[in-house]
Amino acid sequence: MTYSNAYQEAVKFLRERNVPDPEVDAKLLIEIYFKDSVDYLLRQNEEMPQEEYEAYQKHWKERSLRKPVQYILGEAYFYGNRFVVTPDVLIPRFDTEVLVEEAHHRLKSYEKEESVKILDLCTGSGCIAITLGLLHPRAKVTGVDISSRALEVARKNALLLDASNVEMVESNLFENLSTKEKYHMIISNPPYISKEEMEGLMPEVYDYEPHLALEAKDRGLWFYEEITRQAMEWLEPYGILLFEIGCKQHKAVEAIMKQYGFREIVGKKDLAGLDRVICGIKE
Repeated sequence: MTYSNAYQEAVKFLRERNVPDPEVDAKLLIEIYFKDSVDYLLRQNEEMPQEEYEAYQKHWKERSLRKPVQYILGEAYFYGNRFVVTPDVLIPRFDTEVLVEEAHHRLKSYEKEESVKILDLCTGSGCIAITLGLLHPRAKVTGVDISSRALEVARKNALLLDASNVEMVESNLFENLSTKEKYHMIISNPPYISKEEMEGLMPEVYDYEPHLALEAKDRGLWFYEEITRQAMEWLEPYGILLFEIGCKQHKAVEAIMKQYGFREIVGKKDLAGLDRVICGIKE
């Protein structure tokens, strides 16, 4: 059994079970035995060791049950960095890189500040907090999550990526934070899927990703309302509030931000041209 034969067997198995993109998944699962894609191409006709074949077979059978490849491998890439992921955290998405890119751009205005404080609410794997910490090593970044198990993953990622300026705090939003702290930026990719929308999610998401990090009350708007309502007292003058949003939520979230006194509210679209980010400034 060569690596190439094993790959073809995996593709056939996944295609017969109607798994989307079987070639892509089979390739991702087999490439863990190589340095990179080029290494696989050079060595694909080599004999595959039996223990590797058995592990690969186990992985493709897990994928046939619609378990996400990232959970099978225990890792996902975000903004060029490898993050540990488990079913206790959402899998980082490329769409969220739009949020980080906008935050990075806006933080440049604070480059002359001695210390910039950033708060990432609903941090999950820590991908937003840690990426911003790496991009802005002089900043002090705090990642917050209500899930202790998610925070275990986030802390592991901060350690693996040497993000020493990033702290993780277990808290229900602002609840356990020091009232003395003020932040230059509050950023969040909160749960924003309504109960009705949850039922239409593909199995990879509905069956495997944590519902705590996906679903929100009030048509998916509860966290936007709650965070925005409290954000004014936690932000420095002219502080920035940044959200990732669902593609149909721009108007509703904009109205919430206006209601609580934010100004200069603008949105950003993702690579598919859908509304993905909204940003406002504290009055």
